[in-house]
Amino acid sequence: VEIGGNKGKQLTEIVADIFGEFNKALEKMKAVTYDILDISVKEFDDDFYGFRQTIKELEERLGGVLNQGFETAVTIPNSFKLLDSFAELLERDWIQSSVERKHIDLISNFGVELRRVQDIFQQNRNASLLGKFYERDGPPLYANMPPVAGALYWVRGLIARVEGPMAHLQPVMQALGEADETRDVSRMFEAIANSLHAFEGDMYGNWCSVIDQVSLDKLGQNLLVRSGAHGDVSVNFDHALTCLLREVRYFKFFQKDIPASAEQLYTNDRMFRQWCEMLELIAYKYNQMLSTMLDVEKPLLKAQMKAIDKSLEKGLRTITWKSQGTDKSSPAIDDFIAEATNLVGEAYDTLGLMKANMRSVEKILGDFAANPLMQRKNGKTYAIDVFAKEHEQHLDQRCKRIQDGAKEIHAYVAKSNAELKVSKGAPAWRAYVEFMSNICVKGLQATVVNSLVYLLNQIKPSDGVPMIEVRLGLQPPDVRFSPELEQRNDGTSVMDKVDSWIGDFFNAVKLVKRLDHMDCDFMKEIEESEEVRFAVHRI
Repeated sequence: VEIGGNKGKQLTEIVADIFGEFNKALEKMKAVTYDILDISVKEFDDDFYGFRQTIKELEERLGGVLNQGFETAVTIPNSFKLLDSFAELLERDWIQSSVERKHIDLISNFGVELRRVQDIFQQNRNASLLGKFYERDGPPLYANMPPVAGALYWVRGLIARVEGPMAHLQPVMQALGEADETRDVSRMFEAIANSLHAFEGDMYGNWCSVIDQVSLDKLGQNLLVRSGAHGDVSVNFDHALTCLLREVRYFKFFQKDIPASAEQLYTNDRMFRQWCEMLELIAYKYNQMLSTMLDVEKPLLKAQMKAIDKSLEKGLRTITWKSQGTDKSSPAIDDFIAEATNLVGEAYDTLGLMKANMRSVEKILGDFAANPLMQRKNGKTYAIDVFAKEHEQHLDQRCKRIQDGAKEIHAYVAKSNAELKVSKGAPAWRAYVEFMSNICVKGLQATVVNSLVYLLNQIKPSDGVPMIEVRLGLQPPDVRFSPELEQRNDGTSVMDKVDSWIGDFFNAVKLVKRLDHMDCDFMKEIEESEEVRFAVHRI
């Protein structure tokens, strides 16, 4: 036997010692050399008398262990666990006499427990956890439990808290039935137990009285409902139905008698869950398209969206949660979901591919702009010919990347066209191509501006370290710069080199061909850009 409580370890060790001494005494009796059935042997009387004295002493010690265990038992159930641990040993006379002295204390403690349960019940039956963020009208609930099943679970806990100890105390209370405290505790137990059972019956009865109307009203609603400025759709499975199904699920665990209408509804629980999940996915994709579709994309998906709206109209106006069959007057829910899933899925995937392609194009253009078309090592001053050579090598690499990126841009636009299966001459597609062209113009404009700003920062560096080395020398009869600063139109002066570098930036734009005319480029748009012209002016 192992005993809990503050003194559990100490008392368990005492029980182990008692058990050890009992085994020694038993082995001593088993080890006698004479025939114990021989009535002429006088030694048996002495040995058996000593054995009985040892047992008596051990029983007294065991009774003392029980008394100490009762003193450390915090609750009534702990006290009965202690009694259950010793089981048949409690029938021994000396142990029984020790326990009987604790019976009155047990009954008194049970009375205190009954009053505590009564207070909990009265305080929380109508409102619980007042002043806290999860306060509610009604008993406290365990996490995720529905209100009625949670209330029944709570009151059943209180019932078990009083009926469990009462079952153990019943024999004791019958033996001490004449005591005033016993009669008081019995009456208190009956009153509290009746209140708890009545509360459980009322809660369940009230729930049973409304479920038929809930099922009738809520199952007659349409599958979907439209709301919001964008016309978003959402699943119209009423919260009352969800609560009803959850309640039934828990009541089955409680082994309650479920009304026939609720039982019938619960048989479709898995089907309702599947329908709601698929409809939620349909609504999510449809709403995403409504909220993210650009004006230029709407004409391209107009036919698909029209087909989707026509299909969803069935779920918004015709089909209810109790619709059955496949005839036109009462379409089956499965048929509707399959149709809507197919239509919405195709349009969603198409729009997703278009947007993914657009993001890829923007990323390519962003990479162009993030890496200027000129590069200079930090803090280094170059001879103009040396820098011109390095710049040419860097420019060749950047132009190759721009050329490859331009091919990728055209490929992404072609993928979108193939996915849409639309004629390249259609007005909607031409408007979309113009939109994508504007994205290209902005990206190329940023590329040129960033490169011009980079050149300006090298000409006028913040750290004061000059970019190009220019010498001032005597060439009789003049003093001249080498290389010359002023423009000479022969490519040798500083101004000539700067002009050629700016020209390189513009020439890189020619590598990206227009999306609508492959034999043209975006040079005109870049040259007319105010930002580009201002950056050139600053240089």
